Order: sequence, then C-alpha cells, then structure tokens
Amino acid sequence: MEDLQSRNERMFLVTVLFLNTGKTKQELDNAVFQTAGIAQKYNCSLRRLDYMQEQGLMSSVPLGMNMIPIKRALTTTSTAIFVPFTTQELFMGGESLYYGLNALSNNMIMVDRKKLKNPNGLILGTPGCFTGETKLLLPDGRKASFLELLAEKEEVFVNSFDFQKQELVKARGYDVRCTKEVTELVEVELENGETVRCTPDHWFLTQSAGYMEACNLKVGAKFIPEHEVKAVRFLNLEEAVPVYDISVEGYQNFLLSCGVVVHNSGKSFAAKREIANVFFATQDDIIIGDPEGEYYPLVHALGGQVIHISPTSHDYINPMDINLDYSDDDNPLGFKSDFILSLCELIMGSRNGIEAEEKSVIDRCLPLVYQKYFENPTPENMPVLGDLYDCLRKQEEVQAQRIATALEIYVNGSLNVFNHHTNVELNNRIVCFDIKDLGKQLKKLGMLIVQDQVWNRVTVNRVAHKSTRYYIDEFHLLLKEEQTAAYSVEIWKRFRKWGGIPTGITQNIKDLLASREIENIFENSDFIYMLNQAAGDRQILAKQLNISPHQLSYVTNSGEGEGLIFYGNVIIPFKDRFNHNLRLYSLMTTRPSDLEKHAGKGA
Repeated sequence: MEDLQSRNERMFLVTVLFLNTGKTKQELDNAVFQTAGIAQKYNCSLRRLDYMQEQGLMSSVPLGMNMIPIKRALTTTSTAIFVPFTTQELFMGGESLYYGLNALSNNMIMVDRKKLKNPNGLILGTPGCFTGETKLLLPDGRKASFLELLAEKEEVFVNSFDFQKQELVKARGYDVRCTKEVTELVEVELENGETVRCTPDHWFLTQSAGYMEACNLKVGAKFIPEHEVKAVRFLNLEEAVPVYDISVEGYQNFLLSCGVVVHNSGKSFAAKREIANVFFATQDDIIIGDPEGEYYPLVHALGGQVIHISPTSHDYINPMDINLDYSDDDNPLGFKSDFILSLCELIMGSRNGIEAEEKSVIDRCLPLVYQKYFENPTPENMPVLGDLYDCLRKQEEVQAQRIATALEIYVNGSLNVFNHHTNVELNNRIVCFDIKDLGKQLKKLGMLIVQDQVWNRVTVNRVAHKSTRYYIDEFHLLLKEEQTAAYSVEIWKRFRKWGGIPTGITQNIKDLLASREIENIFENSDFIYMLNQAAGDRQILAKQLNISPHQLSYVTNSGEGEGLIFYGNVIIPFKDRFNHNLRLYSLMTTRPSDLEKHAGKGA
C-alpha cells in the first residue's frame, strides 16, 4: 500500500504462462519436466493447466487475450521483472519536467519530483582536479603548489583569462581544498617537457576547440595562451592519491605555472536546466543560493529578482526576520531560536559551540527582542541584530557580554551588512541571493541567513498551498561547519511537510557522509542527478544507492550532459544534448568560451 501511495507504483493483475510444445507426447513430457526443473531451482513451482489446455494456448499466442482466470496482484516494480527488455522508463504526466533522453532507449525522461515520498534532491558533479604538487603562476610572479596554498590557509589572487579582454587578469581565488582521492589520472606532457597530472575530466583551454577534457586531448592541440600537447598518458595507480581544487571568483579559470589555462566544469548547468523547466512548467516559487554569482543572467531573463549581498551593497536582508507562521505550533520563536543559536555559534567561531549558559542567555533575550513586533507586527517593528546586541549588553552574566562582544563587529563594525531591515523585494516568483562578494568572513554566515529567508518564504507559501523550490549551489560549504550543517539537516527534514523542495548542488560527496546527522540529507533525498564521478565517489554512490557495476559505467569518464538519475527506487542512465545555438543555453552556460561566443552574437 505504501508503494502505491508514495512511490508512484500501480497495481497489476498478472498471469504468467509457459508454452511447451513437442512432436510426440514423450518429447512434450520431457520439455515439461525440464521446464519444471529449471523453475524448481529458483524455488518456483509450475502447475499444469489441466482441462484448460485450449484456453492456455489461446492466451500464450500473441493475440492480446487472457482466457485464464488465475491472476496475481503485483506492483509496477514486481511486474517489471517479467518484461523481456533491459530498459526502464520514466515518463509521467502532470507537472513533470524533462531531464533528457534515456541513454538506452532514447525515450524522453519526464518526472515530477512532487510525487516522491521525499522530493528533496541532490545534483552531484565532480569537477576536474590536480595532484598536490601542481603549481599555479600567481600575479606577483610566485609559483605555488596546491599543497603550499592549502597550508597557507589564506585567500590568494590568481591569473585568470578574461574572454572579453582576451588577456590574463587578476582574480580572487579561495577555498583551496582536497576534493577526493583517485586512482585514475591523466598526464599531459607539453612540448617544453613540462607535465601536468590531473583527473581525466579536467578542462584545458585550447585555441581551436575551447575547453576540452584532459582525457580527450590529442597530440598537437594548442593551448591558451601558449604551448601544445606532446603526449597524453593514462595512469592507473595501485593506491589512491589526493587531488586538489580551487574556486576562482567570476572567471572560474586559472593559470598553471606551465603557462596553460584550466577551468573546472560546472554542475550548475544541470540546476539551471531544471530551474528553467520549473519556471515554465509549474507555478512554483524558486529561490537560489548563489555563492559564485553564476545564476544572475538566467534569473534576469526570467524576470526574477537578484539580490546582491556584500559589505558595500545597498541590498539588505535581515537575519532577524520572522513570519508568524514560522513554526508548526503557536510559538513562532521555537524554530527561529534554533536559527539564532546557529548564527551565534557561527559568529563566535568556537569549536565546541556555545555553552549551555550562553544558549540560555540568548533564549531569554529573544522573547524580549521580539515582544514589540509580536504586539504590533509591522515591518518597522521587526528587530535587527543590533536589538539582540543591546539586549545582551543589558544582561548581567559574563556569558552575555562575551556573546555581545562577538556580535559587535557585525552590528557596529565593518561587517555590519546584516544589521539592517530587509529593503529588497522578496515576493518575486524567482529570487536569487548573490553572495559572491561577501568574502571569506561573511560567506558562510550569508548562506545560513539565506536559508532562514527561504524558510520564511516557505511558511508564507504553505498557507497559499504553493510549492517552493530552493537551490543551494556549493552545498558542501554549508556542511563543513557544524552549525550550518545542523540547520541544513533540519531544513531537509522539515521542507517536505511545508511544501518545500530543496536541491543541494555539490561535487563533494564525502561531505554528505561526514557524520551520521549529515548522512540524513543523503537518505532523505529521493531524487539524485549524477554527472561524471571519480572512482572513490562512484563506490560511495554504488553502496548508498545500490547501483550496479554496469550502471556505474554511465558516470565513469562520462561526457558532457551524461550520467544517472536516481528517482525513488529507479535508476536510469540519461543523455542531455542541449542545443548550443539557443538563447537559453547562453543564459545557463558557465563555460567562458561559450559566453564569449554568445556575447559576440548579441545573445
């Protein structure tokens, strides 16, 4: 019954018949005996259709008639076992969205995530990465390896290629990280003898073909700004080695010390594809958490609202905003207090979180801070972070003063961007929070505050019986901090009940298994869109989702727009060849070579 109600299953009445023939009665008896023996090996018993031989024959031949009154009730999944084909299909009606073509049958994949028990989703794509000794050429002339940059634990400026200016420019790099361990590498040798080791899917900028994956490079291919390929070698290592990556603001590419520009492919194209489909095929609201400033072209084209949040921006969102329907019960402060505690923990930066006494002080202050608003819920009565700060200063405990001191820079200091009333329009159907320019100190805080704004929107839409889609790019950033991870887990649990459909977009699968609590996000996601994966990540996915070795081949060195879709208990390989000449493609692509081409066409 649960399968029929929540897993898009149907009930079928099934009759299974075996037709045995023979030229003589002895030959027929032998065939019947052999058939029964084969069935017995699999704990199945076959019964002869005594006195119904004619009806059995008529039902066995391809006339589309069943004259046998013996039937068994089976669900869709159980019935599919008897279908003599290897392909499974996903084609649904209603508000279903297009996700490409079935790689086996070339039939369209049309699914509606709302029909899942848990419509929460993940988009998993693994960008290319380099071995730790690979060096970058920095604007100051210094050559630094990924290992050196990781040890420095600081933001770094890198050389990036600007396609508009056709020259190298200075760009901010951040989040140098070890992304995974791999046993498959590609070694690219240049004509000057230098070599680069990377994962097979890393993109190199070539003069003739734009970005090209390392595994597809050919001898003689010329790079930008210089050099060419002398040899390409595929390495299979006995032991896994760590590989590294760096995020780059704006340009999303960087210059290696050998003089070659490289770029990390984005899983965000798949998210933008779904966002566009949701916008045109449903009436759902769409909210995007955009830490890299990638989504604004698409959002603007769809008539949406882009909110730029930075220390110098005049767009403000208030972390103290609350909706009177914020919680299930009559006390909206219940869940809001969890958010404020997470916010304070993140601000204070303590490894062990805030102490029990500090939590009690904050919890005591919150009703006082919100009292005026609850008595008269008007926008001007909504408290701001400074009101919490003032209330803490009035408390006698040492703990209160410690919390207030930590808040001071965010209230009266240089990081006071979140100490204002919300002054932007949040009622647009599609809203994008662009936090690219917040910087390292504020980015995680900004992502947490955006999540709370999403919850406010979900509570409003719940009353209106409207679904809210929430897309979180670079989702792994929220999972690295205990406070933001805990709040994300809570959202994953609560969203479905309130009509929310969250989608995490990340390349770091291991972060989803960092703790038993965070693993709940993975387990509570019945929709997973998988692009190319590294060997270690493939094994994790195979174990978690019961993916067969054959199915894993579709996320092994797969091409652009190829992978697997996990929908409930169905796994289907897909291919999605999007027409590059469409204007919609120019709004969704993150490949700078494509951006330059479409800019030249005026798209």
